[in-house]
Amino acid sequence: MSPYRKPIEDTRTQPSDVATERTRARTTMIDDIVKAVEQLADRRSRGQVLTAIGAALTVLIVLVVVLWQILQVFTATGYGWLDGFIQGAGILAASFIAWIAFPFAVSTTLGFFADDLCDAVEAKHYPSLPPARHQPLSETLVESLGFAGLAILLNIAVLPLYLMPGPNIVIYLALNGWLLGREYFDVVAMRRAAPGEVAKLRSRLRAGIWISGVIIAFSLTIPIVNLVAPLLGVAFMTHRYHRLLTPPEINQ
Repeated sequence: MSPYRKPIEDTRTQPSDVATERTRARTTMIDDIVKAVEQLADRRSRGQVLTAIGAALTVLIVLVVVLWQILQVFTATGYGWLDGFIQGAGILAASFIAWIAFPFAVSTTLGFFADDLCDAVEAKHYPSLPPARHQPLSETLVESLGFAGLAILLNIAVLPLYLMPGPNIVIYLALNGWLLGREYFDVVAMRRAAPGEVAKLRSRLRAGIWISGVIIAFSLTIPIVNLVAPLLGVAFMTHRYHRLLTPPEINQ
């Protein structure tokens, strides 16, 4: 049986009541978030939870240590008071840069748990699906590293805008919602769509993918929550993938 799921064309007419449609969209989004959170308590997901937490902690520690060591180069001025000030500023700078880089750096670890987690989500909520195509870990890691590099470069490019209170939050979530939505969607979609179809699906569903990415990006900025946010992101995007491709009346 083919692992690829043929997209179901939605031929329904557009609802005349736009407010009702928006309410339904918000309700289904919340429902998918709740399902993703509940997945953490599922017996099949416990191993992935521990793996995700361990990977996130490792990435965070490595980021802070590396950034701290780089910034230490600039502290040897010979003036005690100035070195102390630079060290204090360095701690804040390292923490800020780590906060920006963390969502993308930790996404390089998706290959360690994404397949198993998607299997668990689909076994519980979509049991009629055929077996999925699993990407080799090496292939997933190469793609994740490429994504992380691009994401970090783009964030460095807009770094001055992050210093503007107010707009910086909107810019951060808008840019990284697009990046993370694309990455997490690809991780899930490559299991169910032929490689040549993923880009077409991404283009057709770009609004829903971007909104889903914004939610994932936001969760990755919340302390403690960000340790399991990659796991939640994969589970959430698995539900979003199936819901976006399937009309609501048969996607229960």
